[in-house]
Amino acid sequence: MSVNSIQDTHNPQSDKQHVLVFGAGAVGCLLGGLLRAAGHEVAFVGRKPIVDALKNHGMQITGLWGEVNVPRISNAVELVSDLTPASPLNLILITTKTYATMDAIQACMPLVRENTRVCSIQNGVGNLETIAEHVGWPNTLGARIITGVEIDVSTPGSPAQVRVTVHGDAIRFGHPQNLFPMDELESIALMWKAAGIPVEATSDLLKYIWAKVFYNAALNPLGAILGVCYGRLAEQSGTRNTMDRIIHEAFAATHAHDIEHFWPDASSYLKAFYGDMIPKTAGHFPSMLRDIEQGRRTEIGALNAAIVRLGDEKGIDVSTNRCIVEMLEFLEQTKSRAAS
Repeated sequence: MSVNSIQDTHNPQSDKQHVLVFGAGAVGCLLGGLLRAAGHEVAFVGRKPIVDALKNHGMQITGLWGEVNVPRISNAVELVSDLTPASPLNLILITTKTYATMDAIQACMPLVRENTRVCSIQNGVGNLETIAEHVGWPNTLGARIITGVEIDVSTPGSPAQVRVTVHGDAIRFGHPQNLFPMDELESIALMWKAAGIPVEATSDLLKYIWAKVFYNAALNPLGAILGVCYGRLAEQSGTRNTMDRIIHEAFAATHAHDIEHFWPDASSYLKAFYGDMIPKTAGHFPSMLRDIEQGRRTEIGALNAAIVRLGDEKGIDVSTNRCIVEMLEFLEQTKSRAAS
């Protein structure tokens, strides 16, 4: 067995799970690190700087979810092909950017067995469909997370520093079509809770996902364009008006497609948005801003661009969302050329 193998320490009498985190960035390391610290076998696939830190020094988790030190992780690699699982994987967590979902699930397929569940913990829409094309809907799970996490591997000789900066709500975990037994969902949720991860199983997964799409579509692009945190966007009438229009268009487009929500209309959502959601995350800077600053591709295609596609299909006015997409694409291209 190679040093990068997922070690076979399975005990039939224990609840130890064999988990793969594909996309070991901030969120992936947070969740995988806590599961590993709780005694589960967790392998990580990520970029070289993070993999090197995990393999040589482990990780240190701090912030709102508490402090946990995770020792060196030998089964952290850059490529799935470098892993040689000795036991079937119970769960694969996909925590990549949305535009990388297809590559992620294709890379993971050699490790997928009949009872391997694959869970998308990502932003936007379309990820679940992409995963289901490969593993089938019965084995496709999803989770909505509203937690700000940062990772720093810039200090040589130090563990990966994973910090929870803001936390809006428990992770909501479920099956998009409710084809999965709720007792099994509850069992997985209990495993996560025992590891210190705030999570609740739900039969309303898609409602939660769309609620976060609205939240991200209103805040992330404007925060990236203007270079400010969420709270600043809510302070000015001009940016509030723009966010209002983004949300009204999103509700119109999704209602035209009979997509269900927790709120009956955009006005009801906006009341919760300004009164409850933004105050919990007011100091958070969107990851989309960091993507732009570093010349990386953003997830606009699974957020505002998805709203534009739905609106266009039904002849709904989505001009504000379209303008946002065009500005983000300009910034992406400009910063990408500068970075290269």
